Amino acid sequence: MVLSPGDSHKAAVSVVIPTYGRPEQLLQTVGRILSCDPAPDDILVHVDAGDLVSGRRLHDAFPHVCVNHARSRQGPGGGRNRLVELARHNIVVSFDDDSWPLSPSFFRQALDLTEQYPDVAMFACEILEGDELEHAATIACRPVETLGPVQMQESAGFVGCGCIFRRSAFLKTGGYLPLERAYGMEEADVTLKLLDQGDRIALVKGLQVYHDCNRPSRHGQAKINAAHITNTALLVFLRYPPLLWPYGGLQVLNRLCYCLSQGRFSGMLRGVCAIPAALWWYRSNRKTVRSETLKLLLRIRRHPSPIERTIDD
Repeated sequence: MVLSPGDSHKAAVSVVIPTYGRPEQLLQTVGRILSCDPAPDDILVHVDAGDLVSGRRLHDAFPHVCVNHARSRQGPGGGRNRLVELARHNIVVSFDDDSWPLSPSFFRQALDLTEQYPDVAMFACEILEGDELEHAATIACRPVETLGPVQMQESAGFVGCGCIFRRSAFLKTGGYLPLERAYGMEEADVTLKLLDQGDRIALVKGLQVYHDCNRPSRHGQAKINAAHITNTALLVFLRYPPLLWPYGGLQVLNRLCYCLSQGRFSGMLRGVCAIPAALWWYRSNRKTVRSETLKLLLRIRRHPSPIERTIDD
């Protein structure tokens, strides 16, 4: 494990957290991160859209945390992009303002993994969602004291509320598309770009992050449901070669069918109607990946292979 040269008790990693309008959740998350042993050397928080309350309360509670303010709305992706640019370390850990590691030794394990698997650019943590856990409150309040053995396998994606990545590889992709509501686009876009530039993504089973989120209620909101539909089409337009647009069209249709099956009717029409404007607005960001990259993504989704350790302990 690499410790920070400036503080031998801290891990040489940068933690990035975007936030907007949720000071209580943010303070809880930062507090839990700092309680880890070792704690991260560098914590950066992006406070979006002129949210002065969150920024002020964070500074009062944790004055050593680096706070980046934005007057205009950047969205979580735009915020993370800025924080990764400012990060002091090449190993970056990403959380939401309502997610945190379950083990106090999380950052020690994170650094060990990046050393043992130097050919992996993105490590997707195992996310425990609050709405999926019968005893979520108990798990959230009682961190796991030790980490057991982890299992590594190929992954066709990751989530920003719990992942570890190499700053150099992330910056090479150009980062996230700065959408106000990036559901269905943010991580899927970076995944495609990482695979297209030859990088590997690994799912780390056993390295757990708790996400204090009730997804059915959040994702059932009209604005979020609409964003999922619009962004599914936007990803196809920006990244898929034209010959594969029919396949992408089926993905949009599949998203609509999923919404119907889940009873998420609110926002569906809005999402479909917003597609033409979104394609036009973001047309300058269009840069397609290779057809082979999409085939690789599909193969990993269907048959992920285990990843062997490159460097022994």
